[in-house]
Amino acid sequence: MLAGLVPAARVVGVTYLVDDPGISNVAGHYPEQVARTRAEIEALLALRPDLVLVSTHSDAIAVRMLLSAGVAVARFPAFDSFEEVARNLWLLGELLGVPGAAREVVAEMEMRLAAVREAVVGRARPGVLYYSLSGSTGGPGTLTDEMIQLAGGYNLVRETGIEGYQRITRELAIALQPEVVILSDWSGGNDPAAAQQLRTDPAWQAV
Repeated sequence: MLAGLVPAARVVGVTYLVDDPGISNVAGHYPEQVARTRAEIEALLALRPDLVLVSTHSDAIAVRMLLSAGVAVARFPAFDSFEEVARNLWLLGELLGVPGAAREVVAEMEMRLAAVREAVVGRARPGVLYYSLSGSTGGPGTLTDEMIQLAGGYNLVRETGIEGYQRITRELAIALQPEVVILSDWSGGNDPAAAQQLRTDPAWQAV
């Protein structure tokens, strides 16, 4: 969101994960001069930021230390729907003094979503399972579920009564008989090893 609203020159530090193309959609955006951090409080304070952006899962102790040092902190709520993503963008735009840029980014997002909805009208809805080898999946109440539904699929986890992000057993995943598996690999990169594990696992051969 930050990359879409302000130039890199206004940013003094970003998470080290920003450079991982497997999990970051802005890999390569920030030049080397922008510090990469791992949320160590001393390193953050050394950057002398006017504002630090954190998420709901950021370390609470680090956040309290930043506040006690007089640094402004903005903690963003969850992003379990595109509506929440839009609200976060509007809030960030206000905080950074660029509300117009935020409106433009949100408008572009809404146009892209509308184009996707139109593209799948009248098409058959394949059964989809979002899954990781650890068993993680996403049911109703998650951005993952909303993306699957908007893209023209049917999230099979809806058949289980599971809501939010939870883990399911391999047996349940197989029993759902998905037509499409969206395989999550949080380790980053495009390593095909996880997909290959499913392809060679005898238990998955009937899927």
